[in-house]
Amino acid sequence: MISLLKRFLPWTIRHQLYALLSLYRRQWRSIRKGRSMDPQGNPLPWYTFPAVDYLDGLDFSGKWVFEYGSGQSTLWWAERCKELTSVEHDRAFFNWMNSHDKINARYICTECMQDYIQRLNTPQDIIVIDGVEREECAKRALQFLAPGGMIILDNSQVEYHAKAVLDASRLFTIHFWGWVCVHGGTQCTSIYFDR
Repeated sequence: MISLLKRFLPWTIRHQLYALLSLYRRQWRSIRKGRSMDPQGNPLPWYTFPAVDYLDGLDFSGKWVFEYGSGQSTLWWAERCKELTSVEHDRAFFNWMNSHDKINARYICTECMQDYIQRLNTPQDIIVIDGVEREECAKRALQFLAPGGMIILDNSQVEYHAKAVLDASRLFTIHFWGWVCVHGGTQCTSIYFDR
């Protein structure tokens, strides 16, 4: 559906449709602040709206979550799961996050890519891949996904190598295409489920 919109509707009309969606989702605060948040100012992952809606309907209170890459999603996950570990490679962004928000998680910064990838070393119920070195992170995630767990790959429409690794696994996949917070673009957030 999204590809049809892109193909047949001029950019101006797509932009107007996003403006209507923004009104419906009340996203003006996100657009003004440049941070993904709900109408009340609570953090939202910068995933597609359909993926966020789906995840928002699930109970993660007893789940262990590991996140490659941090941001608003870190704050969102920290409020919903039993334990969150988030690893970030960008020291400046890590310091900025720590200076602006109290993060209820094991929040780790490592600029060494080998260490970044290997921080995932115990089985996790949910593994989010939304940072750097996504192909290697995807390979690692397949080794440490707990039975019945899920892997979330954000920006899967451009992360071809990571997507290929996960697509080759025996995991069940749903691709959530749609608009995202803050800007009028469309992208895909893919969720891979252990059968």
